[in-house]
Amino acid sequence: MTFDVYGTVAPQTVDLIFGFSNHHCPAVSSPVRAKSSLALAGTLPIACERLPVPGRGVELRIPALTGTIKRRLLVNFRADPEVVQRLLPEPFTPKLQGEHALVGMCLIRFEHERPSGIPEIFGASSENAAHRFAVQWTDEAGVARTGVYISRRHTNSSINKLAGDRLLGIEHGMARFTVSDIDGNIDFDLRSRNNDFMIRVKGHETEVFPADSCFDSLQAAADFFEAGSLGYSPKPARSNGVIRPLSGLELTMPIWKVGAFEATEARSSYFEDAAQFPAGSIAYDHTLIMRDLRHEWRSTDELAGTPRQEG
Repeated sequence: MTFDVYGTVAPQTVDLIFGFSNHHCPAVSSPVRAKSSLALAGTLPIACERLPVPGRGVELRIPALTGTIKRRLLVNFRADPEVVQRLLPEPFTPKLQGEHALVGMCLIRFEHERPSGIPEIFGASSENAAHRFAVQWTDEAGVARTGVYISRRHTNSSINKLAGDRLLGIEHGMARFTVSDIDGNIDFDLRSRNNDFMIRVKGHETEVFPADSCFDSLQAAADFFEAGSLGYSPKPARSNGVIRPLSGLELTMPIWKVGAFEATEARSSYFEDAAQFPAGSIAYDHTLIMRDLRHEWRSTDELAGTPRQEG
């Protein structure tokens, strides 16, 4: 198996991300000739893109990850647009549904997750969570775009954390996930390693979409969030060089199929923080569920915006 590695990367980084230990991958230090081949048994390549970064040469990027979304909950809240705007970096503004901004949590279990081109048997499973804001903006070409701004991500996978930081330019916090998923009944609990952050969602699949939602129907909600497949999040902090603060990741799915989920409990310490969302500025709206869907994540161009300062 031959792995073509582009960019400046230490051999132990490749070991940790892909799980190989009985080999040597020479480090690459030249931004001009930034290519190294890692020879193993077989002939399957992993091609990584080179991203030029001012002051730092190049960064390594995996063009695409593929796998199965085993379970995905989109827990959505309607919020005051003015409050949400204060939490967004430039160039984003809230994407509205009626008079409401939409924020929420994406709680997702990946299975067989791996770089595109790698056999499914080498894929990994993990539990993950992201806090998202539905946004719109105008790109450098003057084209109106829609997507999501992801303020924070958590995972139970050290591989996801390392790969996200090193190869996708996105930062994950480590957390403990306790999830029960039996016969359509889900009990989801996330706690950060230092217990200063939590998510609690409990409920069951249903055929009934809530009548008090800001959306008229399940299909209307599904269409709204299908259009938000492009996500941006703050890049991991670096101590050297100049970086662009927002990394892009686009989700593509051959089939977009969602169902309704009745949440009897839907809590996040982030959305319950009065410093971020004052009393009366946010309310639960609805939850969508997705199961057993093939997908691909692909790195996109970065945005040179101004990252939000929390606190």
